[in-house]
Amino acid sequence: MKQRLARWTRLAWLPQAWAIAGLFLLLAVPPALSPRTDVNYAWDEKEFHLPSVRRIAEHWPLLDFRDNALTPMAPGYHWFLAGVSKITGSSPRALRLVNILVSLTGLMVLFAWLLGRVGAVDAAFLIAPLATSNIFIKSSSWVVTDNAALVLAVIALLYALDSRRPGSAIAAAVYGALATLTRQLYAWLAIPMLCRALLSARGRDKAALAWTAASCAIVIVAASLYLMWGGFVAPRWQKFYSPLSIVPLGYILSLIALFGVFYFPLEADQFRVRPSWFPGIIAVLGAELLAVIAPTAYDKAAGRWGGHLWEVARILPAPFDRSIVFIALAPIGMILVIGFFRCIKDSRSPEQAQVWLAALAGWSFVYVFDHQVFQRYYEPMILVFLIIGAASRDSRALKEGRRRLAVLTIVQMLLTFGTAWWRTFVA
Repeated sequence: MKQRLARWTRLAWLPQAWAIAGLFLLLAVPPALSPRTDVNYAWDEKEFHLPSVRRIAEHWPLLDFRDNALTPMAPGYHWFLAGVSKITGSSPRALRLVNILVSLTGLMVLFAWLLGRVGAVDAAFLIAPLATSNIFIKSSSWVVTDNAALVLAVIALLYALDSRRPGSAIAAAVYGALATLTRQLYAWLAIPMLCRALLSARGRDKAALAWTAASCAIVIVAASLYLMWGGFVAPRWQKFYSPLSIVPLGYILSLIALFGVFYFPLEADQFRVRPSWFPGIIAVLGAELLAVIAPTAYDKAAGRWGGHLWEVARILPAPFDRSIVFIALAPIGMILVIGFFRCIKDSRSPEQAQVWLAALAGWSFVYVFDHQVFQRYYEPMILVFLIIGAASRDSRALKEGRRRLAVLTIVQMLLTFGTAWWRTFVA
């Protein structure tokens, strides 16, 4: 507790933290103040999220998980905003500013965690691509549930990564349950907690029971939602959801490749075959299989659209409905996952590496339940995994990587200006 308090006190006086906060607010606040309701995520806000908040506010603090779920996701965040609206009012601008503060809190939590591992300058470089991401900005500037769930999940995951203690298990369970009540797909948080429980049990640690209970708590929340709804989404949305799809798995690996090279550059040594690497080779071949086993060509009707990676796939060839973009990127993504895993294992601890990998795998596989492969669902969390992984690199490597992260940040800012700002103030 003292260490966390000292870290937050230090954070409050760091110019690097203020720079990240200022950059984020500069990008997020102006679109939030715009009166337009026909751009970016404003349509989702107008049609689904604000009506949910206002309906819940009429009977707050009561909450009906069936009738109040006007979106496919659980109404937990809507319930929170409904309570806040009793003080601020339910105008779009007021609730947007609340959403921005929630998003900023998430950035600062991650920044504070990084300070325990890297210097303030490196922490700023690592987190800047997330703070300037057009998807993170749009999910901040309009009233949607994406960032709220992300923030809660990040806190739960950091507890699982950092500590075996029973107190950490309780905290992780609370934040994980709240994330699941915000977006039920975040039930994947049960996986890294179960991994932590198994690792504790192997070491005969008494905290194993607490981490098992934490994992079970999240499963119980997700199961309760399923039983109330009779499906994975709210009743009115079930007819829009298709059967399982493995397309998201190859897509996630491709996004990891796209962003991961800025955090962990590919080097010739990574491609040198060694006897101990055969499990990794099998994993890379499996990634290639994921990229070709199902159609990955751009197809709006099939849910394969939304985001700049899909726009690239739309332009480039896709023989037999298999985009060469994902055929090329998916195995690179797997190579980077293996690289990050080894980096965490060697510099931190094997246990942290296993929890990180379990979290990444659990998060990835939960998306097979959603055939809509929009980049907005994946990019922010992928950046979080990459930031956590890159924080395990030594100071020299981090310093050498600052230029790449600066380039990625500039690209992210340009994409934000070209999407959130352009559509709000120009188009």
